[in-house]
Amino acid sequence: MDRKSHFQQTLWDLQRKLGQRALVPLSQLAQRGYLSTGFPEIDELLGVQGITMGNVIAVVGMPSSGVTSFSYSVMAEAQAQNRNVIAIDLGQTFDASSAIQWGVVPEYILLVRSYEVHDAVKYADVVRTVIQQLPQTLIVINATDIERNRALLPDLLPILFKLRGQLTKSDCAILVLLPHMPSHTLQAEFDTMLHFQRISWLTRYGDIDGYHSTVTLQKDRALNDERVTAVDIWLKGEPM
Repeated sequence: MDRKSHFQQTLWDLQRKLGQRALVPLSQLAQRGYLSTGFPEIDELLGVQGITMGNVIAVVGMPSSGVTSFSYSVMAEAQAQNRNVIAIDLGQTFDASSAIQWGVVPEYILLVRSYEVHDAVKYADVVRTVIQQLPQTLIVINATDIERNRALLPDLLPILFKLRGQLTKSDCAILVLLPHMPSHTLQAEFDTMLHFQRISWLTRYGDIDGYHSTVTLQKDRALNDERVTAVDIWLKGEPM
């Protein structure tokens, strides 16, 4: 067995024992793409050029913290890169008019709506097929509905765990929108967590038109590695 074949066999053996994500060749990581969030402050917080493809990212925040607007911004950036966008709307909260204001072209988004809490399980095969057959896809799973979320997470998180191995070899990424921080046990399902917290309202001409929020990045939970930035999220575009 030559050196290259021996290396590959060793890699497969270790991945079978430790999991596919435990060991990834550096050459494979270098091929991964990046996706801007549309917010320079958050791109800088992530330490790269935005979201690293091949990852599962939790975006956490209560209503009116900026989580949904952030997801629309990322969708628009994905479309600008000619990436496919699939939105799985588990709370039936996707707002096409708001998405358009953020630059999203709704005609080119596959919107999957759930009417039953446990439909999340049925979508596992859909997401798996997307990862395998549609490269360069952003998958946004909106689970921000608080009441539905309590019943949903026990089904959703194991699905994400199974999909992470496939994501490693793809140029896809999954954004999961959640209303609150999952327990420490469930946090292990995510590569990165962004926690949004509204600090104050932004007003224009006397009307509320956005949020001033802090965004906390958590990547390495073992090292308690957290970084924070602040962003202004205008609902109708930044003032001129």
